[in-house]
Amino acid sequence: MSKAKLTAILGCEEIIFRLALNAKAAMPHTTEAFLLRRSDNGKLSVYRLKKTTIESCLRRYNRPKGAFTLHTGRVRTVAYRGVPLDVVEDEQPNDKCPGHASVLHLPDPLKGDEAEEAERVATILRRQSRQVDTRGTSGKR
Repeated sequence: MSKAKLTAILGCEEIIFRLALNAKAAMPHTTEAFLLRRSDNGKLSVYRLKKTTIESCLRRYNRPKGAFTLHTGRVRTVAYRGVPLDVVEDEQPNDKCPGHASVLHLPDPLKGDEAEEAERVATILRRQSRQVDTRGTSGKR
């Protein structure tokens, strides 16, 4: 079985989106959608609007609660321990949606010494993002 590789850095002009997979993450003003989850394996999972649509991805997930868009160039203005965040292609063989990418260099909220910084970085990303109105677009039933 071949491992997927991080293949290319995305251009600064690209728009990416993060799905909010639970109600708390979809709430306005919360940072939940931008904090690493255990399942993220140190990389914040996002999708490229250049390769798929938000509506298409929402339909492929089990009852997602919303989505947030981000501008790749603005994501790179955020740094953790002096290292700017980056966004790279990260297609996986079994992805639910095409256009998978990852935000790299995020602090881990599950590590005690990184929790405060994780919240700071997530707050910046949330402020940079635009929440997408997904009412009327539903996931699997």
